[in-house]
Amino acid sequence: SSVQLSTMMRRYMSTLTNASKGMTLAQQDKSHFLQRHSNLDSIVAVVRRLTQKGVRLPNDATFVNTFQLARTTGYDYSGLSFYTERSGRYVIMVEETQHRYPWVCVRLPPDGRHDLPLLRACFSELTESHLKSNGAAKREFMLEADSDATEAVCSLLGHSMRDESGDHSDFHMSDAQCAELMKKRCVVPAGFEVRSVDEKDAELVACTWKYCDSVTLVKERVRHLPSVGVYTPEGQLAAFGITHSIGQLCHAYTFPEYRQLGLQRARELRMWQQYIQSGLRPHKFVAVNNHPTYEFSCRTPYYYEWKWPQGEPIRWNFNLIEYR
Repeated sequence: SSVQLSTMMRRYMSTLTNASKGMTLAQQDKSHFLQRHSNLDSIVAVVRRLTQKGVRLPNDATFVNTFQLARTTGYDYSGLSFYTERSGRYVIMVEETQHRYPWVCVRLPPDGRHDLPLLRACFSELTESHLKSNGAAKREFMLEADSDATEAVCSLLGHSMRDESGDHSDFHMSDAQCAELMKKRCVVPAGFEVRSVDEKDAELVACTWKYCDSVTLVKERVRHLPSVGVYTPEGQLAAFGITHSIGQLCHAYTFPEYRQLGLQRARELRMWQQYIQSGLRPHKFVAVNNHPTYEFSCRTPYYYEWKWPQGEPIRWNFNLIEYR
């Protein structure tokens, strides 16, 4: 009868609805779940949303600085994309280049609480539909994220967490700290000179970096992005710091024979003054097990360590993740 047929249809539709509820968001709509922003006009709208009302999460510095460098320098940012999802909770930045694996940064949600099923759905689509292998024999990407997000993504992709450099802390400067820092004068021993790293020294910089991702990219960073080199009276590079393409101090080093001369403090002071003058927000990640640098950063009055509201430092990880 028509009544029986109507009842059967309602039950059938109910079954379809329940099945739909059991699917992830990415499974329901893989092609439209993430929105990609890959030109500067589109990215600027995302950056404005991140910084509306003048409020910035500390890790917004990564996103804002990268956009500023893409807008004002000659570095090749043609592979830069920002991804947003419909709820507005997550923003994911991806830098792709032919010279190495993609670099993927996850913004911590504004309230500091993750929606891990939503984050997994984002990465399910990102890895299935968006990341490029660039002809590499294996599919992989570098994930820069807080520990909770890293664990969720690793679990989704069947990858164990094994950040060789250990947990990192994120150090930032407030507006007041930036203002005070700009009043300071860079002091080095007599005869030493502070200037940008010479392009001829780019390979030397790369040779001292245990986690160097690409010598070619180091050369491009030295050529186009903010850097500081401290040079001896004889013109030898004694200490340096360079900027990663994702807008943060990525490798700072003082050669052993020039340590205990105050070069680390001078190098960072000049680097951050460059950042501030260029409209960049000073920030850096420091490995917690790098005790001298971590302790130096904690006691320096121009930094603050990003922490959870209860006072525990927020830990960040860098994991090279292989996936199928």
